[in-house]
Amino acid sequence: MNRRYDTLKTATYFACALLFLMISFLSSCKEDTGGLGANALPGSDAISAFQTDTSTLVTSMYLKLKDSLPTNNVSVGMLGSYNDPVFGNVKASIYASVSSTGGGGSAPWNGQIGGKDTGVVDSAVLELSIANYYGTPGQQTFLVYQLQNYINSGQPYYAHATIPYINTPIGILQAVPNIKSSAINIKLSHTFLQQILTAINNNPNYYSLYFDSLVKGLYITVSNTPQLSGQGAIYSISLGGSNLDIYYHGSTVPQAELISNFPLGYPTFFNHFDLNHSTAPFSNEHTTGPQESIDGNNFVYVQTMGGPVGRINFPNLYQNWLSVGPIIINKAEIVVTVDMQECRNPYSPPPAMDLWSTDSSGILHPLPDVNSITGYYNNTYNPSNYTYTYVITQYMQDVVSHKTVDYGLIIAPASDVTSANRVVLYGAQNPRLTSTPGRMKLIMYYTPVSTHKATKH
Repeated sequence: MNRRYDTLKTATYFACALLFLMISFLSSCKEDTGGLGANALPGSDAISAFQTDTSTLVTSMYLKLKDSLPTNNVSVGMLGSYNDPVFGNVKASIYASVSSTGGGGSAPWNGQIGGKDTGVVDSAVLELSIANYYGTPGQQTFLVYQLQNYINSGQPYYAHATIPYINTPIGILQAVPNIKSSAINIKLSHTFLQQILTAINNNPNYYSLYFDSLVKGLYITVSNTPQLSGQGAIYSISLGGSNLDIYYHGSTVPQAELISNFPLGYPTFFNHFDLNHSTAPFSNEHTTGPQESIDGNNFVYVQTMGGPVGRINFPNLYQNWLSVGPIIINKAEIVVTVDMQECRNPYSPPPAMDLWSTDSSGILHPLPDVNSITGYYNNTYNPSNYTYTYVITQYMQDVVSHKTVDYGLIIAPASDVTSANRVVLYGAQNPRLTSTPGRMKLIMYYTPVSTHKATKH
C-alpha cells in the first residue's frame, strides 16, 4: 500500500512541476519578432505551438502560361463562345481527326455504303455529344471545315495552335444546343458527302480501311454575332461519344434506315482557345517580364483555357524565419477567398485549383504536400465559406529549413483545358476589406526547436 502511494506521489510531483514550467513559459511570451505576428495557441494543435498569420504576401498574376498548356488528347473538347461580364470574350474550337478504326452502327461495319451496295446514301451528320456547359445556353452558329493537313498524334498542341483548313464550310448550324438531348447535330453538305461517295466508288477499301485518308480532319468552331455581357456558353464535348454519321438505306425491302459511325477525335484532337481581355479590369495594367506579370494585390483573376493564373510571393520569408531560430512547422496553410460579387451564377468558381511551386526559370513543379502521406493537401473549393484552403506544411518546412528556395507559388485551375470556369480572388492587400479574414494569407503554427528568439518572455 505504501509503495503504491509513494509511486503515485512521485508521479503527481513530476506532473505538477512540468505543468508549472509550461504555464510559466507560455505566460512569459508576449511578443514575437521578425514581423511574424503575435503568439497564439491554436485550439487543435500542440500546446507548445505558436501561430502567425501576418507574414507578408505579395499577389500578382501571369498572363502568358498559355504557351505551356497542351490541349490535345484530354478528356473533353471545348466548343462555343460567351461574353464574360468580368473577363471578356471567350471562344473555344476543336481540331479533330476522323477515323475508320473501331466503327460500328446499326449496320455491320462492312455494310457497304459505296459501289458494292445498290442502296441510297441519305445524309452525313456530325454528332457532338454534350457532356456539360458553362455560361448561359443560347443560339450559336456552329461551323465545320475540312483540314488541309493531318493532326500529328505524336506532338503536343497548345491552347493557341492552329492547322490550315479549307475555307469553305462543309456544315453550318444556327441553333440553341439541345441540352436535354445531350447532342449538337450538324448536317454536312451534299458536296462533302458526294466527295466521299465518289472516292469510295473508285476504291471501296477507303470505306473499311482508309477512310481517314479521305477526311484529314475537321475544324469545328463558332461564328457568333457580338454577344452582350452575360450571353453565350462554352460546351464540353465528349469526343468518346461523337461521330461523323453516314445515314443510308439498303436495297432490300423494307428499306430500313442504316447508319455507320466514323469516330471523331481518334487518334487525336486538340482544343483552340481565343480569349479577349480588352474589357477586363486588368486589361490596362502594365505587364512586366517574359510571362507578362501584372499586379494583383487587390484582386487576383484566374481563368481556365489558358487565361491568367495567380502568383503568390513571400518576400524575405527565409530571412525572417532565420531571425526566429530553428522551428518545426506543425501546420502551414494558405487561405484564398473568392469575391462572390464577381462569381455569381452562372459563373461559378473552378471546383478545384492547384498550387504549384516554381524554380528560378519559372518552371512549375508540384508541391511536396501533394504526395505527402498525411493527405492534408487540399485543392477543392468550399462553397460554404467561399474559400480554397491549401495545407502546405512540408513545403514551408523545406523553405524555412533552407532545403528549398522559394521562388513563389502559382495558383491555377486543376481542369485548365477541360472546363471554362474562372474566378476572382481577394488579393493580399485588398482595400475593399476592412479586416484581414477575406484577404489571401498564410497561417503557420510552429514550435521552436531550441531557443525562441523573442525580445520579451
